[in-house]
Amino acid sequence: MIDAWPGIVLFCMPSREAWGATACGLASREAERQATAAAIKLIAVSAAEAGLSQGPNSAAPSFVWPQALRLFLQFHPVGDGSKRWRLSTKAYELTPPAPGQAGQAPKWHYVYDHFSVLDEGKEIGATQEAAPPLLERFFATMTKQRS
Repeated sequence: MIDAWPGIVLFCMPSREAWGATACGLASREAERQATAAAIKLIAVSAAEAGLSQGPNSAAPSFVWPQALRLFLQFHPVGDGSKRWRLSTKAYELTPPAPGQAGQAPKWHYVYDHFSVLDEGKEIGATQEAAPPLLERFFATMTKQRS
């Protein structure tokens, strides 16, 4: 299934908490490690660079940018007023307009969505524990042969 895309554009949206950027760095590095181990082309960028431009200012991608799968890692509260956080992995692709919709813009379409709840007050350690299996599930799902 991963062969349907030329590569993966990874970006992480940290929480506004003090630990957010550190947790995003941990999760992003784990995604990069697993992609490398699976020989999957992946480039990590900022959220601002992840759109349809020709790629990031920071590095040249080794794949066709607009057709790449986007992998979005996000830290967000479990609920209003909650002190527990969720690490979500969401992947989406750009879907071209249907034949009868010529001239319309392509649309983003989710192809994967999964999350893990982090232990309150232990967000960094919980990210170190949760990110590997969460991303293993993503890569295992996305590398399965289509039936």
